[in-house]
Amino acid sequence: MTVRIWHQSGAPFAALAGYGERLAQHVQEVVSVGTEVVFHGIDATAYGGHAPAEVLKYAYARHLILGRIIENCIQAEREGFDAVAIASYSDPFVREARSMVAIPVVSMAESSMLLACGAARRFALVTLTPENVWRLREMVERHGLEKRVSGIYPLQPRTTERDLVQAFADPSGVVGIFESAVRLAVADGAELVIPAEGVLNELLYSIRYQGLGETPVLDCVGATFLHAELMVRMQRTSGLRVGRAWDHARPDAAMASVLRRSAGLE
Repeated sequence: MTVRIWHQSGAPFAALAGYGERLAQHVQEVVSVGTEVVFHGIDATAYGGHAPAEVLKYAYARHLILGRIIENCIQAEREGFDAVAIASYSDPFVREARSMVAIPVVSMAESSMLLACGAARRFALVTLTPENVWRLREMVERHGLEKRVSGIYPLQPRTTERDLVQAFADPSGVVGIFESAVRLAVADGAELVIPAEGVLNELLYSIRYQGLGETPVLDCVGATFLHAELMVRMQRTSGLRVGRAWDHARPDAAMASVLRRSAGLE
């Protein structure tokens, strides 16, 4: 099966030296033979010199920076891609993107949490900063998974994507604080933990970290791309598609064109 996947990160690859290369290698180790992944990030200037973790806690910043992902999904479909993988645990504008394209759009947050449901009754998320906890809690509620997520835990001390990239040279410090969060999660009833951030996931994957004791750690990057492949296969073999009656209602071509012209997009 030949599949082309548009990878859409919320990370500024140019400002996170080495992360893009590690991510590309990881994905090639996960996807099937015949699957092509083309990587796209966010322009580093969009974050004004700050790390994403410092900026995306602001709703307006999310709108300005990540809202462009919707247009990227439309572009992906026009360029013949079979699916889009929104590889950001901020879960940005997934509903809006799905409402505008016919190809599958998967998100890192949804893909990894749904896969976790098949491996654990209750699981936890580990994020970078305390400010992320509220946003992730809202995201979990939006997906209706409150009863499956036992808790959301920030790394202590607070950590940014830049800190993680620097730690690739010696991951032991980050692994130590990650395991501290895992112990808290297990004490609160978690049977599995998800690193709820792409760069954190890559750091753990770089040392093939699989878990602490009896508590596995889920590879959220691998889960995302395997889910994308699955959705493409399901669409091709059984016609599975997005339901349009309510949440993902799609404007017809004429209305979409009017709306896009009024917004200066055409």
